[in-house]
Amino acid sequence: VLFHGLCQHAHLSWDITLLAIAACQVAIAGCVAACAEESLPFLLATRRFDQARKALVKVASLNGVTGVEKEIDEGLKISSSAPAELVGQKKGIASGMLMLLKDSQWRIKTIALCFGFSAASVAWFCLNFSAGSISDDVALNTMVLFLADIPAYFGMGWLVNQAGAKRASVLLFTVSAVTLFTLSQLTHSSPVVVTSLAVLGKAFVSAVFALMWMIPMKLYPPELRGAGLGLGNLFARSTAAVAPFVASRLRLNELS
Repeated sequence: VLFHGLCQHAHLSWDITLLAIAACQVAIAGCVAACAEESLPFLLATRRFDQARKALVKVASLNGVTGVEKEIDEGLKISSSAPAELVGQKKGIASGMLMLLKDSQWRIKTIALCFGFSAASVAWFCLNFSAGSISDDVALNTMVLFLADIPAYFGMGWLVNQAGAKRASVLLFTVSAVTLFTLSQLTHSSPVVVTSLAVLGKAFVSAVFALMWMIPMKLYPPELRGAGLGLGNLFARSTAAVAPFVASRLRLNELS
């Protein structure tokens, strides 16, 4: 919305606006590369003990504890001498996304994860396309849909803390499905009702989509989370290509 306003009211061309967006993304990537650190469970699971030692010493110093280097070294020495299977390095599992589908230990969970990503992605993009006709102002459409997402994200976080990720995912998927089914049966209702349901469905679907990014953290050990997220994202973006065809059949643009 900010860049759209700059482009429209400050008479900036789209190429300059895109360059500004790209510069912001590069700056964010630089900040992440400079400041972010790998999590301690991931470092221990992948047997990066030198980096794990630095992380443990840093955590101890932040908590006002000093002189624990000897204890940390002894603990890491025991971990380094343990078999690879005990620290999550079972041969063949961490080799990539294909192993998540081949290995019987992860196959069912991975298929369910990919299906969930696909369903959430199609619904999310479909409602973005079809409910975006609230007005002729692109900035206003973007703002309304964005405002619908804010309570959805906070509500999803609160629900996960209260009920857990499993129950939260079941509840959000069910409510989203009921909302979308109701929307599909109200093709002859007033534009206000249809648009309101579309925005409400967008909020629930956004909560589901955000929750799907948390599920791999619950399903997989640290060394497999990257592969699980990548595979889920692959299915989400691939199946999103169906969204324009589904949105065109809803005809919410005409009703709004």
